Amino acid sequence: MNTIDNQPFKKLLRRFQIWGDKRLGFLPHLFLMTLILFTPCWLFGLHRIPAWILGDSPLTVYIHQELDYRLHSDDFSYIGASRSWPRMVENLLVPHNTHICPSWRVLTWVVVLAAGDLVHLQDIMKPVSYLALVLVMLQVGHFVAHESRSMALGYSASVLVGVTSIQRLSTIWFSAGQTLWAGLFIVTALILTQELLRRDWRWLWPGVGLCCWIAGGFWTIGHAAGPTCAIYILAVTRGKRKFLALIPLLATFLAVTFSLAFAGNAIDATNSFHGRTTKEALGPIQGISHTCHSIIETLIFGNLGIDVITTDVQAVALTLILALTWFLWHLRSGRTITALEWTGAALCISAYWVEWSFRGYFSWVNLKHILYWYDSIPQIGWVMFLCGWVQAGQGLETSPGKQSTIGKISITRKSALAILALIIIMLTLHQSEVDRQLLESTPRQVAAEIEFNKFPTPELKRVRANYIWIDRVKRQLRCLKRFHEAEKIAYSLGWGREDLTNAFGRIRLPEIPKVYDAVSMFDLPLKGRSPANPDEVRRRLGELLAFEPEKLPEWLAGSQIIWPPKGDEVDQ
Repeated sequence: MNTIDNQPFKKLLRRFQIWGDKRLGFLPHLFLMTLILFTPCWLFGLHRIPAWILGDSPLTVYIHQELDYRLHSDDFSYIGASRSWPRMVENLLVPHNTHICPSWRVLTWVVVLAAGDLVHLQDIMKPVSYLALVLVMLQVGHFVAHESRSMALGYSASVLVGVTSIQRLSTIWFSAGQTLWAGLFIVTALILTQELLRRDWRWLWPGVGLCCWIAGGFWTIGHAAGPTCAIYILAVTRGKRKFLALIPLLATFLAVTFSLAFAGNAIDATNSFHGRTTKEALGPIQGISHTCHSIIETLIFGNLGIDVITTDVQAVALTLILALTWFLWHLRSGRTITALEWTGAALCISAYWVEWSFRGYFSWVNLKHILYWYDSIPQIGWVMFLCGWVQAGQGLETSPGKQSTIGKISITRKSALAILALIIIMLTLHQSEVDRQLLESTPRQVAAEIEFNKFPTPELKRVRANYIWIDRVKRQLRCLKRFHEAEKIAYSLGWGREDLTNAFGRIRLPEIPKVYDAVSMFDLPLKGRSPANPDEVRRRLGELLAFEPEKLPEWLAGSQIIWPPKGDEVDQ
């Protein structure tokens, strides 16, 4: 009787298996990748779901707010140094804190050129910031897919790299995106090395070397490109070919030597390390401890959307347990360690150790939830490591020197469903952490009798944060429009930036740090055609350059509340 009753179920299961084993066509593949690349945009609140898909509702108000871009912190310095081609060239090798970043300065000049004027900076910086994440997701997916010969694993790598709150700040803040652009060229160097070794295309070596230079030119940790490529070469080659690992190492050595030779003396380490010299700031032992904290708290629990705090002993012990578990698994299973595992681990650990060693004078408690962008490159390495472990578990090892056949392989419908499930799981796990970061970036609630009554639930608190965020964007945009008008007037009258400084002193802009002067934002020569009368400059430009203070939100109008609350100010 039970056998008869189970027949319909078995037939249905069999039909599903037959349906699921069919390969996806080109258009479904394209749709799946587009969905993967768009998902972080939705998760981070950078775009709304189209109204024809999901109309206005409490759900859309809660999740699908569209956060516009506003200039923040280092944005002002980088933009000011790249407002024109001569100024970009002049500042090309000028260190920013301790970073010598010519690649980043060139990209910033391209962004400023594309914007055309101050008014459109916000509009262009938002998609450029997101573009870095999209390219990284594509490149990591490509590298993993070709190395494992599994397109499904490549798709999964793209999801794990981008659909995570770990990448939020590097995606929504232009200057924090330096890490993603550096990571992009690290992975590009790996892809070129991969193709070079598989196809014996020696003419790609200059491209590998160039990518190593460009990666380091975006951010200091980008110099990990050379050592990471060297580890990959050692992992996939045999015999005398292992000496090829010296080539990317040489490229990185030359890049670092060139940067230090031409700009090393201009680095003011005390500015970046809170009054300490580089030697005083460096703490390699503490860097190891912080690396263990990051691996456990960020890469493991953080990727699960869980916020945990560990002691130094716990962090080191758990990291050792993880490493031992991984090693014993390979030893017991007899599976060789894949190139993805070696490469990912090298990138992850080296990036974290260098980053945190130069912050070793801080305890972990003082660093957690502050330097979010430090996790972007290690996250790339961590995903490679995990995918390599899965590759080993599935027996997908590739033979060194053989060409990949990934171009002839597509994924099945079952794999596509699994990837869709992974996207949903990542969204579910990370939405709360994205919300927490958003709330953290806006002023805390004040006036219990007003705000705590109006915004009692997490959903309403997020609506409040969105309102404040957008209001600050609009205030900054109004100021940029006035600056644009002032710039045109000053240019027509032949005034330079020195004339504006003589008339107004330090010029302020909403959210500009006190160490910067908004006068650098003007596309004007340093000196005018002739010295200008300060009184005349103030008369013509005074209203346009007047600072607009932040106003009380609508729900606090008429109250005696000081806004923003002390400690939550963005204007300096």
